[in-house]
Amino acid sequence: MNQLWLLHRWNRNINWDEVSCFVIRAPSEADARVLAATNPGDEHAETWLDPTRSRAERLLDDGPTEVIVRDFRAG
Repeated sequence: MNQLWLLHRWNRNINWDEVSCFVIRAPSEADARVLAATNPGDEHAETWLDPTRSRAERLLDDGPTEVIVRDFRAG
């Protein structure tokens, strides 16, 4: 069964053309990390596979109506 995962980088100094975070539906944290690693920006795939460079958090399926992720970086 798939679950929702929030993956975000430990380093919050995000440059242009880099992904800050993902919300991914996958059966496990490992699967979510692999999927993120196949869709990186200039931060490279290793960022999403390495727990010292990114964090994965399981999101609950139920809860209030709310914004889950707003990743905003304007120039």
